[in-house]
Amino acid sequence: MKGLLMMKICVIGAFGFDTMPTGGQPVKTRNLYKLLSEKYGTDEVSYIETYGWKKHPFKMMNTVRRAVKQSENVIMLPAHNGVKVFAPLLLRYAKGTAAKLFYDVIGGWLPQKTAADQKLAGHLRKFDGIWVETSSMKTALDSQKFSNVSIVPNFKFIAPLMPEELPPLEKPYRLCTFSRVMKEKGVEDAVEAVIRVNNDLGKTVYTLDIYGPVDKAYQERFEMICSNFPDYIQYKGIVRPDESIAALKGAFALLFPTHFATEGIPGTILDAYAAGVPIVTSKWENCGDIFDDGTGWGYEMSNKQGLYMILSQICHDTTKWNDVREGCLKKYACFSADEAFSRIQKQLSGSRV
Repeated sequence: MKGLLMMKICVIGAFGFDTMPTGGQPVKTRNLYKLLSEKYGTDEVSYIETYGWKKHPFKMMNTVRRAVKQSENVIMLPAHNGVKVFAPLLLRYAKGTAAKLFYDVIGGWLPQKTAADQKLAGHLRKFDGIWVETSSMKTALDSQKFSNVSIVPNFKFIAPLMPEELPPLEKPYRLCTFSRVMKEKGVEDAVEAVIRVNNDLGKTVYTLDIYGPVDKAYQERFEMICSNFPDYIQYKGIVRPDESIAALKGAFALLFPTHFATEGIPGTILDAYAAGVPIVTSKWENCGDIFDDGTGWGYEMSNKQGLYMILSQICHDTTKWNDVREGCLKKYACFSADEAFSRIQKQLSGSRV
């Protein structure tokens, strides 16, 4: 900590320590708090849990008001609905104080939200900083007359495998999905593509392990789908963030057939890169910031046959596979905690606009 400017920081977001053990929002929120606590010291960094705040709204308002008065920097990480509440609330409480306000955005949806909601856009333009995960998000917000947007890539506290630790290729090829289990994340696309390729070839070329929490609204349908799984497809449950490499190690590829065009920098892809696992993904709007031909195979989101076609091709020619695995390990270095902190530190250390 020597040489760092000590300052009081409050992180506001859905940590979900007991109620939300996995998922992009709680994992990123916890990682930010952990990073700042390690760099500045736990005595200088506090947090406010927003999960379930609607049950006690006045208590939450008072807690936030006190935090703004006592903190030099306040960083919020609410999602789609929460941002409409916490952005104006923080601006109101920050009046007459020295507190700097920052919004660390999870995912790639904000430009569409602010384009449709000028009131929200007006609130966020008054923040000292908006931190987005991708260059395309920054470009989109800049075009909406934001002047306070910076790129802070998503990151993980995971030590990647070394190239010599990568296991050899084994048949049948093990595929994985590693995100929230719901139709919109493409789990049914993955299941259908694997079954179709195996049926085409008359043998089990691929197995599929499905990891992640099942979305409540999807629970009943997923149970029905699971009841019809062939032996080579299994639901493996939820994996703790610190066990992701162990779960993914040795997989032939991570399937990420998302239907969400506004993904940001998905943490699940960082997990795969750290494990040296190539990606087969649909191409969402911001995918160029994390994915390229050196880390896997992609297809247009509008191409319903894309995943099936790629899986049909790569099982016959694996010559590129080892190079892609090492490319994943190299790519992971771009999303380190130290890189994220170097960008955050510049924001927190700057003078108030």
